[in-house]
This record gives sequence, C-alpha cells and structure tokens, in this order.
Amino acid sequence: MKKGHSPLNLNLIISFKDNKERGHTQLLREIDDFAVELDDRVSEIKGEMEPLFGKDFPLSIYVRALKTTRTYFWRYRGKAAQRKYARLTDPIFQPVVASLHPDQLITLRSMESELLTINANLVVVHALKNALADIAQGRERLAELTSTA
Repeated sequence: MKKGHSPLNLNLIISFKDNKERGHTQLLREIDDFAVELDDRVSEIKGEMEPLFGKDFPLSIYVRALKTTRTYFWRYRGKAAQRKYARLTDPIFQPVVASLHPDQLITLRSMESELLTINANLVVVHALKNALADIAQGRERLAELTSTA
C-alpha cells in the first residue's frame, strides 16, 4: 500500500453517510420493536401464572415507572395494606413463598429471574433511545451552525 492511502473502502463510508437518517429511523424502530417484545413476554409470563399457581394466587406482576423507565415488580393482588412493589426476596412475600411446593418455587424464581433480565433490557432500551435523541439533536444543532456560518 502506498504511503498516505487509506485501506478503507470509501464507497462503504459514503453510502453509510448518505443513509444516516434512514439508519437512525430504522434503528429507533428496531429498538421500539424490541421493547414491545419485552412487554409481550411479560404478558406471557402473567398468562402462565394462573395454570401454574391457581386462580387464587395472591401475587401478580405489575409495571411501575421508575424515573423514566418502566420496571416490572411483584405485588399482592387487591390487598390495600400491602400494595408495595417488591422483589420475591422481600420479607413481605415470605408467607406466600414458604407455602409453595418446591417445584412451584423453582418456577416462580425462574419468572423472577426473567423479570430481572427484562427490566435490565428495558433500561438499555431507554438509554439507547436517549442516545439516539441526543444524536438527532446534535445533528440539528450542527446543521443550524453550518447554515448560519
């Protein structure tokens, strides 16, 4: 390779540069689709609970907004005094957890583990959306500055 020449394929760079806006929109759409998939999985988990634990199982999964991100927690159903959002390890749930068959307990803990993973993914989704919004805002600001110069 000659001195001063780049090994990069400029055609790829130019085509990527020309499609920045389309790529940005597509990425945002994919992130939104992933968030919908996460919410759908939570709905599936909720649907699995009644056949596994019975109609009268006192716990359910509820969504709560923490700062600007949705997060899923466990809560007692219908008990006004115990409407606390918590994890299964919280002492408030110990009477229910202690009454479960060992197989049910394993299943419930597996659901809890999946909820924690979903919550972590929702945090990442929120961070990515914020980053894309910041990039778009930066592009707009740069366009303003270059048009006034």
